[in-house]
Parts: sequence; structure tokens; C-alpha cells
Amino acid sequence: ALTDFHDDLDAAARQDRPDFLCPVTAEIMRAPYLLVDGHESLHTYEYNVLVNWFITEGNDSDPVRNTRIEPARRNFISDGRLGREIRSWCEEKVRKWRQELKSQASASTDRAAARTDVHVFVDHSNALIGALKAGTKLDLARLAQCVEAGREVRERVVLGSLETERNRAAWEQLGYTVTADTRPGKEHLIDDALHAQLMRTAAK
Repeated sequence: ALTDFHDDLDAAARQDRPDFLCPVTAEIMRAPYLLVDGHESLHTYEYNVLVNWFITEGNDSDPVRNTRIEPARRNFISDGRLGREIRSWCEEKVRKWRQELKSQASASTDRAAARTDVHVFVDHSNALIGALKAGTKLDLARLAQCVEAGREVRERVVLGSLETERNRAAWEQLGYTVTADTRPGKEHLIDDALHAQLMRTAAK
């Protein structure tokens, strides 16, 4: 919607098309109306400005010239041509801006996809549960290969419980630093440890 770009359109009009601005509000006119004194056209204003100035407040002078206009000679006439020109200009501006935003977003996505360096964090326990649910054996080498996807890995970390400790040698052979909670029973603080590791890496 054009209203999403209200401030941007006003700023662009101030620079490129000041004739699109109401002389009272300094904003783009959405309903431009000519103020007429008899047969003389004075200025073009936003319609609501004219209504407020003359009808609501009871003024009897031109808001810009401050010259008195006899109520019997005063008239408001819609400037349809200018209104259509303003709308067309606004729509074209917004179309171009949306296209630019779309292109910038696409370029940002492409740059992110092109990144070749990553930090890899593996929750061994969750990976093991996923493999069991799928009815397969957890293949650590294949898991690491899929996650790393041929990218340059700056950091490799695996966290887990007693089962992770049992697989420590295999993980370390793949270049991973292992942190395991070897206490029996329910896992303790694995998620907290993983989050703490992520925060440390993000803060580097």
C-alpha cells in the first residue's frame, strides 16, 4: 500500500515534485482541490485542509496569501488531473522501491548462501534419537559430512551424555571437541551447555 511509504513519498516529493505538496501540511495531496475566488484559481490544497480552514475554523482568507475571499465567491474545485498525476507518480516510486528492496533481499540471501565458513554444533543425544526413530544406526562420519557440506568449518563442537562419551574417540577423529555429561540417568543441562557454547562463539 502507498501508506506504507508515506514518509518516503513526502521526502521524495519535497525534492522532486514540490507541486504535489499541500502548502499548508507540506505533505503529498491525496485529494487536491483548487481554491477559487470567483473565476480566479488561487492555490491547490488538500481538500480536508480547505474544509478545516474555512468551514470548521470559519476563516475567510486564503491560507497562503492571507487575502480575504467573499464567501459568495469562494469555491472548491477538485483537480482530478493533478490527483491522477500524483497517484501515478507515487505508484511508480513505490514500485521501484519495492523492486530495489526485493533485489537487496535476494542479494543478501545469495551472500548468506555463498558463505563457506561455518561453526558446527551437534547435540549428539538428539541426533541419536532421530536415528533410532528412523530405524537406522547413527553414522557419525556421514552426519558430519552432511552438516559440513564441504564448507570450511571454523569450529566443531559436539555435546551430549554418556552415549556421547562412548563415542568420544570417533568424534575427536572427525575433529570435534566433545563435552559430555556422563552422569547416569536423565540428561543434565545439555541444552544449557549448548546454548552457552553458541553464545561464546557469537561473542567472538
